[in-house]
Amino acid sequence: MQIRSDLNYNGHRGLSSIYKEMDLMWNQVGKSYKSKNNRSVLDIRFSLKQANQIIYKRALARAPSIKADVKRTEPEFRKKISLKDKSGLQERSAMSKRLMSKGIIARRTVGSSGYASQYIAAIEYGRDEFIQPRTKVVDGSIQATFRKIGKARAQPFLRQSLYHGAQPAYDVFANTLERRWAATMRRVAKRNKNK
Repeated sequence: MQIRSDLNYNGHRGLSSIYKEMDLMWNQVGKSYKSKNNRSVLDIRFSLKQANQIIYKRALARAPSIKADVKRTEPEFRKKISLKDKSGLQERSAMSKRLMSKGIIARRTVGSSGYASQYIAAIEYGRDEFIQPRTKVVDGSIQATFRKIGKARAQPFLRQSLYHGAQPAYDVFANTLERRWAATMRRVAKRNKNK
């Protein structure tokens, strides 16, 4: 499944023209700061976090519940996982020093790690039928058993959340960033006027 979203901002359509418009705003705001006090990166990260909440809330609403009969067969630590809250699905920063070295200043994800990610992958993409080996200790000896795991159809709730939430999320990002940068420019102009 390919996700396509036709974004627009201030009458500009397509990523390259939107980038030019945002770059123009960045340059205007950047001039308002002394280099050691430049908060533009923080403003971008905050705006992206606000925008990603749109995708995250849609994903939580669309996420299917893990069936009771599936949970019953799982170990205790997996029974607590739910895709409808933070225990299974998380919104977080995905920044690293490596990305910063490449010039990427903000990145956020919606997803999971650990055991919940196995459920998410099976639900999002479906799976073929397979045999799962299991072992347990009985009276001091290890017994191996096998169980058949059935085929599951794909239920792409994350991709659908991104597809349907891309434009609203982008609007939140652009509006939040524009408000924060406008407030910054007003404060700097007021400070310069009082000098």
